[in-house]
Amino acid sequence: MSDITRGYGRIRRRETHASRSTSAVVVAIVLIAALAWLVVEIVLAAAGQQPLLLSPAGMVEGIAALGGVPVGWLWGAGAVLAVLGLVLLGLGLGRGRRPRHVLPNDRAVVVVDDEVIASALVRAAADADGIDPDRAVSSISRRTAVVRVTPTSGVPVQRDRIAEALGERLQQWGLAPSLRSRVQIQKAKVGA
Repeated sequence: MSDITRGYGRIRRRETHASRSTSAVVVAIVLIAALAWLVVEIVLAAAGQQPLLLSPAGMVEGIAALGGVPVGWLWGAGAVLAVLGLVLLGLGLGRGRRPRHVLPNDRAVVVVDDEVIASALVRAAADADGIDPDRAVSSISRRTAVVRVTPTSGVPVQRDRIAEALGERLQQWGLAPSLRSRVQIQKAKVGA
């Protein structure tokens, strides 16, 4: 039985966390290609053959000639490299979580997308106060569900009733990680 629950844990993690393998593979391929090209150029230079693109001596001359390049070009290249470095750093250190939550179940792993949860909470809010579902919008973060209700002018909205219904629904589902609900009443719109 512990092997099954361990397997469920792996499935749960795989379905709720984003993989970074694609970006790692792309970076590895680019680095391997650059190093392979550099090795080929060095071997061709050692054998006295024509370079594919640039000989090692030409590379050294190019680096030495960077002092004559306009400063604007150097700043631009530095900015591009800095942005690329920040993107790679963000990919490596980012949260990597998918917008999903897990429903408790003894026999399987049930993963629910946050958009489905948001839609169900809008329906629960609409049913709790008798409002049109088109008058409510929900957004889900990792730990909080926010339902924004826009009442029709002249029709009061019972914030407490909606909040209680949302709390009961979230408690009934028992999502992991658990969600807290918040209700926001927007300014009333004229019309039905």
